[in-house]
Parts: sequence; C-alpha cells; structure tokens
Amino acid sequence: MNNNELDIILVNPPTRLSSRNIPFSILSLAAYLEDKGKKCEILDVKYLNIPNVSLIEAENYIVDKLLVKPTVSIGFTCLTAEFGCVYRMAQQLRARGYKGFIIAGGHHPTFCPKDFLEEKNIFDYVVLGEGEQTLYELLNAIESKAEVDKIDGLAFYRDGELHKTKPRQLLENLDFFSLPPYHLLDLTYYLQPRTDLIRNIFISGIGIQTTRGCPFNCTFCGNNSLVSANSYTSRIRSRPAEVVVKEIAYLKNKFKIDGFSIEDDMFTLNDRRVIEFSNLLKDRDLRLVWGCQSHVNTFSENMAKNMKEAGCIQVEFGVESGSERILKEMKKGATIKKIKQAFQICKKYSLRSLANFLINTPTEQEEDLAATFRLANSIKATKYSFAVTVPLLGTELYDKYVIPRLKKDEYEISGQRRSYQEITDPRFKLAKHKKNMGLLYVKVRFRYMILGEYLDSLYWFVTHHAFYRKSSRYKIYFRELFLLQINKTYGLLKRVIERLLKRQR
Repeated sequence: MNNNELDIILVNPPTRLSSRNIPFSILSLAAYLEDKGKKCEILDVKYLNIPNVSLIEAENYIVDKLLVKPTVSIGFTCLTAEFGCVYRMAQQLRARGYKGFIIAGGHHPTFCPKDFLEEKNIFDYVVLGEGEQTLYELLNAIESKAEVDKIDGLAFYRDGELHKTKPRQLLENLDFFSLPPYHLLDLTYYLQPRTDLIRNIFISGIGIQTTRGCPFNCTFCGNNSLVSANSYTSRIRSRPAEVVVKEIAYLKNKFKIDGFSIEDDMFTLNDRRVIEFSNLLKDRDLRLVWGCQSHVNTFSENMAKNMKEAGCIQVEFGVESGSERILKEMKKGATIKKIKQAFQICKKYSLRSLANFLINTPTEQEEDLAATFRLANSIKATKYSFAVTVPLLGTELYDKYVIPRLKKDEYEISGQRRSYQEITDPRFKLAKHKKNMGLLYVKVRFRYMILGEYLDSLYWFVTHHAFYRKSSRYKIYFRELFLLQINKTYGLLKRVIERLLKRQR
C-alpha cells in the first residue's frame, strides 16, 4: 500500500440521500479504525451535493467517486431494502475495473450473507454482526496477505461453498467512541433545521448514541434476531455519561447545535445512569433541548424529573397496541397499566410524549383495533404516530408469516414508504380482520396525526420564541419555518383536490 492509498472507504448507500440521521454504524467503524491507526474515509452523498437526481444517477456518481480515490478496500453497509442498490454499485465497480476488496456489512449481510457471496466474485467478504474488530482484523490480514479463517465474525466464498467463521463477541468497551469522527461527515446537511429530530419540533441538532443493544424481544424488531444469530452473550453496553456529555458540549461549542436526540433503543434502562447524565448536563448549563426513546417498563418519576430539569422536552414510547393479547403476541413486555402510568408521568413533569402505534399486528381482530383506539384516546399523548406493521427480514414476524420468502428483486418492497401506510404485498397481511389497511391508515392519520404534523412545530416556535431568539440560527428558523408551513399547506391542499377529482371521475 502506498502512502496516499486508503485502507478502506466506507459507503453510506444513496438510498439515504435525503436522510438526516447520522450513519452511526459506519461512523463507529471509522472511529474504531482511526483509533487503531487505519486510514479510512466515509463517502456519504446527500442531495446537497447532487440535487434532483434519480437513485441510479446517484449510484453512478458514487461509483465515479470511488474509482478516482486510491483505496485497498471498499465497505458497504446495507439494509434489506438497500440490497439492489448496493449490489448494483458493486457490480459496476467490478465492471469498471476495480481490483481491490469489496466488503459488505450491516443487518442484511449478517442475516443473508449468501446474497452477497457467490461465484461471480463481486463481494469478497461479509462482516457479520458488530463489525469494528472483525473489519480491523480483516484489513490487517489483507495488508499482510494472511489467512482470514481465524477471524471471528466473517463470511466468505471459497471452493464453491459459503464459509462462516466463529461468531464475534460483542464489544464490551465502547471507549474508542469517545468522540465520533465527525470530520469524516459533512455536518452542514445534518445540522439543517428539521422537524424529525425531536419530532414536530423545528430544531437544528443531531442524533447521539449513548448505548448499544436492547433487552426486549419484540417480534417486529431485528435486534434480538441479530443477537441470537451471532450467539452474543451480552446485549447492553453503555458509553460513560461524562464522555457523552463532553461530546454534546463539543457539538454545542463547535457547531452551535440547539438540541439533540438520544437515538438509543433503550436510553432509560438504567435509572442511576440517566440521572447521572442529567446532572452532568445541568452542570454544563448548555441550554439545549433534547428528546429520547423509552420503554414504559423502564420509565420512572425520578428519572422524568431529572431529565426535565436537564432540558429534556420529549419522550417517545413504543405503545404498539391497546390490546393486552396483542402486546403478548408481539412479546412487547408491557401492560396497559404500565403504558398509562408512563404517560401520566410525562404529564406530571410537563414532558411532551409521543405514542407510537402499529396496525396490522399479528392475529389482530377488530376488537383489538377498538382497544388500541380506546387506549390512544385515554393516554392523551402530545403526539401520535401510526404505521402499518411490516414483517422485516431478520425478525420473528418475517420467519413466521412471510411464506414464500422474499426474492432478491422483492427486497426493496420493505423499504417503500407505502409499505407502512398500506399492504403492498399479500404476505405482509398479518391481521385477521378484513379492514382495508390503506383506508384505515388514512383515517387514523387524519384523526390522530395530521393536526400535529401541520401545526405543532409552529405552535412550539411561537410558545418558545425566547428560546429561538437566543440561537445563532434565529433568522434561519424564522425563514425556513415559514417556508415549511407554506409547503405543508400546499401539499395538503393538493392531495385533497386530487382525491376530490378522483372521486368525481
């Protein structure tokens, strides 16, 4: 390897062109590799760089970029819906003469390594499960031309067969992630004001990851399958609270963020750690607003009180259903009593609450739907979100209900926005009732969601105007929120007129 050559370029797929969610997986890989002295870059293309392009054009743009940058290896992260996109880019790299190593990692390669490894020799390796140590050892082996058979957590194709090495154990120590290598990302895009960081609050900020893992076994989530597939013996690992607060202070001082969202699956798992984090945040007096996700079983009054004092304004809960039977069916580990209790705590401490619900749940009957709507009405959440349940590959729901299995050219169905608003494939119908899911989704959206989507961000801006006035982005907030409201209103009127015209025909 010459001095100008990189060890690896990590690619965020162009299916995420418009996503403002920090790519934690590849950012973590880059942090670990840099800590170990490897030379790496992240290729993370956004609409900011190439506006108004199709997915295929974006793929071509990324391949062009990869081919002009000397690198020993290229690594793709990949969800199931992104398989076609990632595979096309890898094919194009080979067709245009790339001789280096192409590596895949992420959820889909972990669950389905065979999709990537075959006689065509397009992909060389698949990293299974958490990839930091495996990728580092693989890059070392590539550099020294050593055998890879003893590297844990690896899959490769040899002598006409798929080979998988011993499962890699989880990283217990997350100290390498003391400060993510933000210099490898263009934060200009990620820091634009938006309403989906702390949902329905128009804010400039960033997602933060403080823990890894989740102790629950929800049938619609792939995390527990990822754990069992790799024979992991431990699930939850945490970054030290003081390290996380230092990172937040760095982002405030350098990038002038006004808020952040804790993107952990289970931030509120440990009462003592949450209170320690809140106290450290209060001591810094950063004057930021923030939100997090929680589980009703792990949310307490003491926790809520301290979080509120530290600037927390919103807590999100996965309620899913108002039917005790359905909650048990989905292995949610929650009860209606606990759900009501969690929302009462939020009201007591003036925390905004977001209730996530699912329709089309497994074996769902009309009485289960009725129970869900009764619960939604009774908890009086600040904001509601409803979605059609999709049995994603790698989940217990997929294994049980999706028969025959999805073919490779069908994978992208699960990533379509429509799939969370209606049944896009007969195999995705999990409910036993005969209600039209598309019409049902429209009804619940207008009943529970539409008002918040169109007015909540404006209401919060007006009622918290003093907070915005202190921001260096005040003029940007004022202008962009005004334009956002115009676009939302225009979009709503357009959809209403289109539906009326459709009915008249």
